[in-house]
Amino acid sequence: MRAWLFPAVVLAFATATGLSMAFGRSAAIANKPNIVIIVSDDQGYGDLGCYGSGEAETPNLDRMAKEGVRLTDFYVTHPACTPSRAGLLTGRYAQRCTANWALINRNHPAFNDEKEYTGGIPASEDFLLPAVLKEVGYRTGCFGKWHLGHGQGQKPFDRGFDDSLISAMGYVDCFTGRFFGHPDIFKNGVVQDFSGYTNDAYVDAAIKFVEASKDHPFFIYLPFNAVHSSPPTEERPYPMVQAPAEDLNHFKAKGFSGHRLHYLAALHRMDQGIGRLETALEKNGVAQNTLVIFFSDNGGHHKFGAENSPLRGQKATLLEGGIRVPAIVKWPGVLPPGELCEEPLMQLDFFNMSLAAAKASVPSSRRLDGKNPTPTLKGEAASPHDRLVFQFHQSVAVREGRYKLFRPHGAHAGYELYDLEKDVGETENLAVEHPDVVQRLAADPLLEELEALFEATPRE
Repeated sequence: MRAWLFPAVVLAFATATGLSMAFGRSAAIANKPNIVIIVSDDQGYGDLGCYGSGEAETPNLDRMAKEGVRLTDFYVTHPACTPSRAGLLTGRYAQRCTANWALINRNHPAFNDEKEYTGGIPASEDFLLPAVLKEVGYRTGCFGKWHLGHGQGQKPFDRGFDDSLISAMGYVDCFTGRFFGHPDIFKNGVVQDFSGYTNDAYVDAAIKFVEASKDHPFFIYLPFNAVHSSPPTEERPYPMVQAPAEDLNHFKAKGFSGHRLHYLAALHRMDQGIGRLETALEKNGVAQNTLVIFFSDNGGHHKFGAENSPLRGQKATLLEGGIRVPAIVKWPGVLPPGELCEEPLMQLDFFNMSLAAAKASVPSSRRLDGKNPTPTLKGEAASPHDRLVFQFHQSVAVREGRYKLFRPHGAHAGYELYDLEKDVGETENLAVEHPDVVQRLAADPLLEELEALFEATPRE
């Protein structure tokens, strides 16, 4: 070969190889599904039409259930906001990263001597879902209630989100975006002078993100303020779920009043927002390549109008009404439409499912507590969990098959045992009849580990 031809040949080979590699990367990216995770706040198990409610009007979520899989035995690992959400985004029990407590007033700069945000997922916990997905080519957006810490290293852009519109503390007036009078709405880290309705604004931002990202795989985390109560104001000296007047008037005309009226109105508005997002996915041609996950962060709060029937208990308890929540998963072409999944699963599993869908790897040194539920949701396998374990302050619970062990709060509280196949309302304590089951479940090593981790963590 002539010397002067050699560089040209090498250049041609390198160019062709580069194009091939670039095409390979583009093809790999194109084959990744978009991922949308929608989280409602304090929603009751019985408050969806597809879960049997005759009062809730949720046509869009009901349609999602018809097009996807509805989960009857889905759990969150903690019955309060921050730890539940921390579990979703880390794939681990919140006790492992010390996010044991829901953020409250003293975690806001206006209410503590340090004048800083405190609590949430520590900045040192760096293997979070958005960051992992970003590493494998996803554009990432967070729009909604953050509630996971807003100090140094804890903001959405620190966690791998490219775009965000959030309520930092999450417990806000939904029309002013203020937390006890203090601005709490941030766009990409910059505080906003907000007016409108927060849950509408989150959906608007998510739709704009879809439009800007439709030619690229994307991840949207959409945690609503709805249907959590909002803090008291000077005009309303008590907390209440907030909703726009048109939704309130709609349910008032049906005879509802008080907290149930406000709750149903906010739930209806949230459902409409989810419908708007689904329409945007369709209009932008990405709906058929999008995995959509919906669930509530914990059980409903009776005081503010939620209905957890047929379950006993509510938010902030490890009874079924506090940790078993509505959940729907839709993935066109992968999951069968209109199916029912009665296998026990939990929110940590969605971390693993998302990583598997995105073909993202997990370091061998990283311990995850979730497991990929996709085969289970397809109807091809039983639950990947032999047991589900829960720890909340001094209360604990373990579910194994039909049996659930429960210990309420209190230094001298004893164990209770329920057969959930016969008694989903947890009304008949079988602990005396089955001491062997009680002893076996109470000795679960993971339960002992979580209790030790909790006891070793000082309260914020």
